[in-house]
Amino acid sequence: MLRAAVAPPTVDRGTALTVMERFGAVNHLVASLEYLARPGDRDRGGLNDWQVARGQFARWPRPARAALDAVGRPAVTRTLHVARVAAAGALLLPLPRRGRFAADLVLSASCLALYPRNHYGTDGADQAAFVVQTAATVARAAEGRPRTVDACLWFAGLQSVLSYTASGWVKASSPTWRSGRALPGVLRTASYGEERAWRLVRDHPRAAKAVCACVVALESAFPAVHLARGRAAKPLVAAAAGFHLANAGVMGLGRFLTGFCALHPAVLYVTGPRERVLPGGGVQRRDDTFPVAAGAALAAALTAGAVVRARDRRTVLRGRGDERRFVTSAGTTLVHRVTGPPDPGRPRVDPPGPLDPLFDDGTSGARAGVAAAGAVPGGAGQGAHPWPAAGGAGAVDRADGAPTPAGPADPPGTGAGAAPADALPWAGGPVADGVQGAVGGPPGAGGPSIGPAADGGTVVVLCGALADSPDRSEWLVRALARRHRVVTYHRAGQAGSTAAPRTGPHAGPDAGPDAGPGHGLDAAAADLADLVLHVAGGRPAFLVGHGVGGVIAASAATRLEGRLAGLVLVDPHHPGDVPRPDPDEGPGGTAADDPAGAPDQREVTALLDQMTVSLRLGLGQLLRDPDWLRLLPPDVRGLARAHYRDAAGWSAARGEWRALRARAAAARPGEDAVPAAAVPTCLVLCEPGGAPPDARRALQEQYARRAPHAVVHAVDASRDDVLAARTSARAVAELVTAFAAGSGGPGRDGTDQREEAADVPAQR
Repeated sequence: MLRAAVAPPTVDRGTALTVMERFGAVNHLVASLEYLARPGDRDRGGLNDWQVARGQFARWPRPARAALDAVGRPAVTRTLHVARVAAAGALLLPLPRRGRFAADLVLSASCLALYPRNHYGTDGADQAAFVVQTAATVARAAEGRPRTVDACLWFAGLQSVLSYTASGWVKASSPTWRSGRALPGVLRTASYGEERAWRLVRDHPRAAKAVCACVVALESAFPAVHLARGRAAKPLVAAAAGFHLANAGVMGLGRFLTGFCALHPAVLYVTGPRERVLPGGGVQRRDDTFPVAAGAALAAALTAGAVVRARDRRTVLRGRGDERRFVTSAGTTLVHRVTGPPDPGRPRVDPPGPLDPLFDDGTSGARAGVAAAGAVPGGAGQGAHPWPAAGGAGAVDRADGAPTPAGPADPPGTGAGAAPADALPWAGGPVADGVQGAVGGPPGAGGPSIGPAADGGTVVVLCGALADSPDRSEWLVRALARRHRVVTYHRAGQAGSTAAPRTGPHAGPDAGPDAGPGHGLDAAAADLADLVLHVAGGRPAFLVGHGVGGVIAASAATRLEGRLAGLVLVDPHHPGDVPRPDPDEGPGGTAADDPAGAPDQREVTALLDQMTVSLRLGLGQLLRDPDWLRLLPPDVRGLARAHYRDAAGWSAARGEWRALRARAAAARPGEDAVPAAAVPTCLVLCEPGGAPPDARRALQEQYARRAPHAVVHAVDASRDDVLAARTSARAVAELVTAFAAGSGGPGRDGTDQREEAADVPAQR
């Protein structure tokens, strides 16, 4: 029996094709009967209400949307499902070749047409069945050409191997699966759970961990079906079938059994010997051209991915050509960019009106109240910024004021030292800043200043969110640069910013064992403080932190007491908002139950790991553009896309995230988790759709309570879009400008004064 189990499979071509399409037909039959039995899912307000679901395809071409609307009609949907039931039932009968081809064609075409209509509720089993029926359709159409049939069976077999392998590798990278918590976590859900099984694995955690390990090992090792002339194919296929059978019995995933097992006959066929002796005495020879072609295509794709990755990396390092480099006191090199009004000595030409006509999007009336209180509109159109970037590229400054030669990546004299040719005609002079007095300290303290003299202008330094590049805040930069010198920079590990080893006072306990060099929050705060002293000189300086950048900015503010005019925190992270690591799982594990922790953040560590590894493998070209990318000005989208696909940025984000978790784990109960910045603070909270206050807001408001003076605002935007969308970024810019001008005023006790931002909805 053991010898038979490890013997190479001997499934012939016709048997593999027939069994494959019949298993797929059972899947389609059950699926359509389920849809016909539950029409309420497609009624008004149902899960698949087409009047709601069709919005997901609003960007499709008009003919495609018209076809989808036709399929979305209830009568058409029912007719298609009835036809699918008939075709699937026919495939279970001994039909001739043309009849089987027609039935396969009906199933594959209707599956493709109905997938958008039944978008919610479909899963991997439906996708596997579609692959099966499509391959069977092509094979039946060319049944007289064995090479084509073999190519279809190879396609289905390789798809099965790819499905299991990808699933196993993803599970292996997940701390939830590695720790054994995945199984009890799934079994206690309402959708896939089973109470008795859940109690069993809850009471036997070691057994649950062993089951998770076996599943990961089975799926990850599935490519072994091709080794040793297919001797491992039968055991692995049998184990996979048993896995799906257990899922069907315990979790109710019956269609997963038929959907994925439909691919197994193809696996057994392509892993067996190339020549088979048929029962009648004939010899059947398999054609293996398809895997060779697929391997060549894969090699070409990986090569193209490496080329694209190198190109994106060059784009990231090149930046906009006017960046400067600054070496902090700890040895970190920060790439930064300064944008804002030109030298105050140039003559001023006032703008033609109170608002930039190129920027006005019809909301000037809603912004008038904020503008009258001291906020000055900003932001240019979608072309070149009206203010030239200050300073030339290639200059490298040090925290001690000693200049060093320019690096090879930044040749001297390539910066944007003059206004662009298409700058607005009134962009040539200074604008009064509204902040009364300058921060104490001698002019030029902390290093050479950039741009205007130390007694003119206000400096605003932006610190972005986790994995964000400065380009994502372009609308905010353009708006603020009308009145202020705006500094954007890349933290250590991002773009061309490099970190020095942290062994001194900057190391900080929050670096954690998993945080890479320079990625600790204390180290990032120390670097930011040095940068602020360098670019501000004796001018008033404001820090603006977004998300994780808010944590870093608040910490940097404690190092700049007496040197910082104000702190603006845009929907900042809070250590209590980060789930605590489970000590049994190590620093990379999932979060322990924490009422303040957001459940959707518990897999952030695994996501950052997957993004970093995938991008290093050159798979960035497979990434779908994020929704926020289309909100940015067109001229920066290419650079922002390159940053989004840059593995170094995600690696740096992974280090910062782990540092956040380490800080959350180190916090003592009842201890103030946020630094007490002795500067006026403006807290801008994101409340999309006017969401009611929640636990996260209560945590964020600790920043205001810890400040000597604070004002709290709310904007209708999400954390992801608040600085990417033009309208919400404009609202934030007006709040920052009003805060810098002192028009907002502190609350009586730091928390009781709340102002709502201009009533401008965020673009999504």
